[in-house]
Amino acid sequence: LSWQMTLAIIVVSVLVVSLLRDRANRGTKFGQDITRVDAEIQNTTAENFNAAKLVKASAVEPVVRRRFESLTEIRQRIQYHNQMNQAWLKTLYDSAAIVTVFVGIYAAVSFFGMSIASLTVFLFAYYRLAPRISNLQSNQSLILSLVPGLRRVDEFTATASALHEKSGGAPLKELSDAIRLVDVSFAYDAEHAVLHHIDMTIPHGQSTAILGPWGAGKTTVMDLIMGLVLPKSGDILVDG
Repeated sequence: LSWQMTLAIIVVSVLVVSLLRDRANRGTKFGQDITRVDAEIQNTTAENFNAAKLVKASAVEPVVRRRFESLTEIRQRIQYHNQMNQAWLKTLYDSAAIVTVFVGIYAAVSFFGMSIASLTVFLFAYYRLAPRISNLQSNQSLILSLVPGLRRVDEFTATASALHEKSGGAPLKELSDAIRLVDVSFAYDAEHAVLHHIDMTIPHGQSTAILGPWGAGKTTVMDLIMGLVLPKSGDILVDG
């Protein structure tokens, strides 16, 4: 291939990619919206199933149904726009490709003096490459729409790994002194801190009551003592 033909192919490719970049990137936004709505649908469904007796006893089935229908309609609308965006992307690419090919031919003949033989080879090469480039554009949009869902899975995986329960250890045969919480803090995530620098002694052979309003962290203290969750900082000591 002559350098004129190579330059013409590069110009055509750059023009097409530049024209369609913004629309291809819309796939990411649609993917984020789909992931968010899917999470709301899953959470709403789980909550309603877990509270089925309460929903039935309170006669709020119409409210629950409208909420679910609203979320599914939003999901369908976002999916529709996402698929339309992919269809428009392919349509615009094909149209832009035709225009840029004619521009490339004109430039190659008028400014670079490309021969008919070289032009024929260029058109044949572009004819063979065009469908593959079109598929790449479509796949790019699809991948961009799926990336937010993959990120959400990665976030859940990282959270689960961080909260992994420790296994093994020595069995506690007998408590002789006390259980002590020394400067213990705990948070389920960055936005939901529960305990802040707690110091507590639970002596052996006595009854200890933990009092406080709802959400104060009473259940969390028990979970920490039993080892169901681990403190973010501080120590939990058994007989020292």
